This record gives sequence, structure tokens and C-alpha cells, in this order.
Amino acid sequence: QNLSNSAWAFATLQEFHSPLRDAIANAALRQIDSLDAFAAARSELDEFAMELLGVAWAFDHASTFTPELQRRVQAALLDIGRAMDQHGPATVVGVARPPPGPDQVDVPRIELDLPDRLVLHKPPGWEVDTQDTGE
Repeated sequence: QNLSNSAWAFATLQEFHSPLRDAIANAALRQIDSLDAFAAARSELDEFAMELLGVAWAFDHASTFTPELQRRVQAALLDIGRAMDQHGPATVVGVARPPPGPDQVDVPRIELDLPDRLVLHKPPGWEVDTQDTGE
């Protein structure tokens, strides 16, 4: 994560100097070369994919994403995806809500409460009001 954080910081500051950019690109390429996606644990693959996506975003944002780096990152992400497919679906622990009763069919409700996101059912006709009514 340090690599993508550094790349992101310099790219957003528009201070992506050539020696630093080249060092980050070379470090990313070394990490790609050392990855054996099919032998890695799913958590390692998740972390590595996020690292590569962060580096890719930073290089693209700074308009310094070379075709070679782009090709290598894309190939690594495809390998990671294939390896994750072999691991099977990710285990997601969440709280599913019981089906709504007859009096709750037409009101918004939480369908699934996960640690990092929420699935909300919004029936047709319900609108989200973004204006302060002053009440």
C-alpha cells in the first residue's frame, strides 16, 4: 500500500518528478514479477490488486502511464482475477433482513447490512430530497 500511497500523493500534488516516477514504476514491476497469483491467499490478492489499481490511477492521473506499465498492470490484474476465481466466491458476512410485512412493502428499508456497505430498497415513487427545508 505504501507504493500506491506515495504515487497517489505525488500525482495529486502534480509533483511527479521523473526519478520518483521511474522508481515507483520499477518497484511496481518488481512486485508484479514476484507475484505468484495462483499460490497466493485471497487476502494477498485483494491487497495486491488494490496496490496495483492505486499505482495505475496515480500514473494515469499524472498522464505518465506508459504503455508498457499499463500492459503489465493489466496482465497482473487479469492473473489476480483468474486466481481469485479459482478460490471461489468471497465470503461475505452480513445481516439479511426478513422479508417486509404487508404494511412495509411501500416504504424504504434496509435489505442487507454489511461491514463496508448497505443495501437499501427504495420503492418506486420515493424521492431523495437533497434540499434543506429549514425545518
